[in-house]
Amino acid sequence: MTPTAIKENKDGWTYVHGSSPGVGDEPGPTVIYWRPGLHVVKNEEGYLRALINGLELAVADSLRRSDNKTGKYNVLIDTTNFKIANVGGVNQVKRAFRVLKDHFPDRLSHVFMTNLGGPAQIFLKILTQFIDKDVRDKFHIVPNDPQATVEALRPFLGDSIPTWLGGNDAFSFSTETYYNSMPKSMFTTDEEGLRYLESLPYHGP
Repeated sequence: MTPTAIKENKDGWTYVHGSSPGVGDEPGPTVIYWRPGLHVVKNEEGYLRALINGLELAVADSLRRSDNKTGKYNVLIDTTNFKIANVGGVNQVKRAFRVLKDHFPDRLSHVFMTNLGGPAQIFLKILTQFIDKDVRDKFHIVPNDPQATVEALRPFLGDSIPTWLGGNDAFSFSTETYYNSMPKSMFTTDEEGLRYLESLPYHGP
């Protein structure tokens, strides 16, 4: 993580918290929350880095809890107040999916989308045109009704349904608390953070 990436996530639009119910003795996937409507992209590099940081944290947490067996995560996307500007446009999202495909293969279990309004529906149609069918099949649209939302999410998220979706998990994101809990080795300067573009230019803008 870089200073710019931390600043980009000061509104807490993405974070890793809790896990889905497991099956038998196997622990469930870690949960990543993404609330794009809370923030308009100001720095695309910082925004992408904040997303990737969440993926890395989720995979590491899942591996730790499963004794290095799974490394899976579920993603809950709440699209309340969503606009295309919130994610930096289609090209930025394509870039994010390139990174996921190259560096996080077979880690995604499910994606749950809540409060899907008009702009989010349009964006979802665009999105599904350039992602593989096996990934599209992991997307689930949750009904736009508070009671139905909780009922639909409970089998997959269990006690990790946040209060802002009608659940009981009152977790409140704090930039300082969230990032201070991470090892110092996870942080670098903005200049160092851009050096990957020299060896991986295809992940650039």
